[in-house]
Amino acid sequence: MFTRMPYQLFSGLLLLLCAELVFADPPTYRVFATREGLVGHTTANGHVIVPNDRFVALPSTSVLNPKGGYTYTVTIRNPANGLVATNVPVWDVGPWNTNDNYWHEPRAMFPDLPLGLPEAQAAYYDGYNGGKDQFGRTVLNPAGIDLADGTFWIDLGMTNNGWVDVTFNWETAPWAASFRAESYPSTMVAGSTAIVWVEFNNRGTRTWTHATTRLGTSSPWDRSSPFCNIPNWISCSRPTEVDQSSVAPWQVGRFTFILKAPTTPGVYVEKFQLAAEGITWFGPEITWTITVTDAGPDTTPPSVPTGLTATAASTSQINLSWNASTDNVGVAGYYIYRNGAYHTYVTGTSYSDTGLAMGQTYSYSVAAYDAEGNTSALSSEKDETTWIIVDNSSAGFTASANWSTGTSSADKYGADYRWRSTAAVSDQAVWAFTIPTADTYEVYAWWSQGTNRSSAAPYSVNGSAGIPRNQQQNGGQWNSLGTFSMAAGSNNVKLSCWAPAGYVVVADAVRIVRR
Repeated sequence: MFTRMPYQLFSGLLLLLCAELVFADPPTYRVFATREGLVGHTTANGHVIVPNDRFVALPSTSVLNPKGGYTYTVTIRNPANGLVATNVPVWDVGPWNTNDNYWHEPRAMFPDLPLGLPEAQAAYYDGYNGGKDQFGRTVLNPAGIDLADGTFWIDLGMTNNGWVDVTFNWETAPWAASFRAESYPSTMVAGSTAIVWVEFNNRGTRTWTHATTRLGTSSPWDRSSPFCNIPNWISCSRPTEVDQSSVAPWQVGRFTFILKAPTTPGVYVEKFQLAAEGITWFGPEITWTITVTDAGPDTTPPSVPTGLTATAASTSQINLSWNASTDNVGVAGYYIYRNGAYHTYVTGTSYSDTGLAMGQTYSYSVAAYDAEGNTSALSSEKDETTWIIVDNSSAGFTASANWSTGTSSADKYGADYRWRSTAAVSDQAVWAFTIPTADTYEVYAWWSQGTNRSSAAPYSVNGSAGIPRNQQQNGGQWNSLGTFSMAAGSNNVKLSCWAPAGYVVVADAVRIVRR
């Protein structure tokens, strides 16, 4: 983005192409001009100023002509009345600075300023350099050129200091372009989209790339366009970058993007200009006049949402997500149905359903709607089951009196746990639970670890073969026992004490998650 950037109309270079000389326009910048006056005084090159004299002063000694010389000349246009002064020589130095060749790259001083922006202008408007010139004087106006009386009064018809377009006739420009072709609709329906493009000839010395050369909004620069179409646009002030990866001097660069017509009908005037990002604006400004018409009543519903997923996140929460629907104008939101009945609505493409019952199956579907109330058909249905957690204090847990209650381990689940010394006897702790929907479920166990725990605590699921787990490690977390097909109805997990003697087994909690 730029602030108070120079206004560059055209720039160019001299190239030898196909055995003939091709001349490009030199660079032009809009700068503030002041009247020099000072009749009878002597300029920096020894010229004595006469009434109605014709010359200019620029703030750099590098382009000062010798007395009477015309090596360095400028062409000046007064945008207020269209008058032009051609081939005006540089016979003096100023205003303000003497080493600010703002029209040239690289600059002798102030290299952080954009090309074409006089230091005095930046100091006056933006407080650059503390608002002072190179000599430490407070800058009192933004002047980038001084005009002798004949140039000021007669040739340009100026009555007060003001803005002029200055062409630096000896320069070649790194960033320059000329218009080649364009394609855009003169009429669009409100809310509709259109692919558009514009082509420019690269008439500078720099190669255009994706990173450096973009099309930007202008009049004023960096305005937010009502035709902005994120994410196709880089931003609402930058429709696009150059299409090609590289556009060398004298090649053609195309800039393609998608307009999205505003919803309010009317006649819109859109203006764009090329931007060397972070350096300067350049090339001609293009103007597109587009009439946006009323779309009429919207009776088209959005597309049906697809890709619905439902994932249990806890014993009381199921998370939903789905792919975004499309609409001829725009999707406003989504209705969510649970177990066949309307539940709620959201504007995004995800929802967390909370406050649910543990171990229950819920069925979901989603419909999209637009601002006019048009609603799509329901998506495919997706069901999910909340987690089941059975702690040793839950109603579904049973164990004999041989299983003691422990509370000392900090990594326990809940308030306590049950433990028993290992022995070659059949004495099992049982976690019983009800599965609402037949499916595949993953079973997890939680234990508190310790060096006195069994390294082969034998779990089983619905009478399966033993599933040994080392309770000397991985305590204080859910550890998978495996994935099992379970029928709807009663199911169970058991922990036996039948393991190598000299240890204890810990029965704390189990978790069942539908897969």
